[in-house]
Amino acid sequence: MAAVITIAGITACSPVNDATGTPTTQKDGLMFKVSSCTGLGNYQLSLSVNGSSPLLPESALGSAYTPRVRLSGTKAHEDPATVDLSVVADQPKPATPEDFRSLVLGDVVSFRGYTLKVTSICDGSASFDLVSQED
Repeated sequence: MAAVITIAGITACSPVNDATGTPTTQKDGLMFKVSSCTGLGNYQLSLSVNGSSPLLPESALGSAYTPRVRLSGTKAHEDPATVDLSVVADQPKPATPEDFRSLVLGDVVSFRGYTLKVTSICDGSASFDLVSQED
């Protein structure tokens, strides 16, 4: 539930839902969830493509150590919208994927020195930004 603020006799709701952290907006006195499908993000994922576009920058250890991010699924119509990602690199062996489930907008995940932030969750697609790369 959003916080209600009254200043000088005018009542308004806070821009963020306190319970979920979901951005909200107000129209005609009612609160509405802001779309999670922002279209923002430097890296795009789609269920029909095996990896991000573009690929992550190459690891200093070589391309076999560079993670590939895959979209496992989205729940764009849920409140809050969520995305499931799978991240894997060929080296070091074994090349076992790490799954990140039920991520929401703004969530940050790390995998072998790469840190990613979820920036958009759409129906069948998602976007993220590379926050840091340690090597």
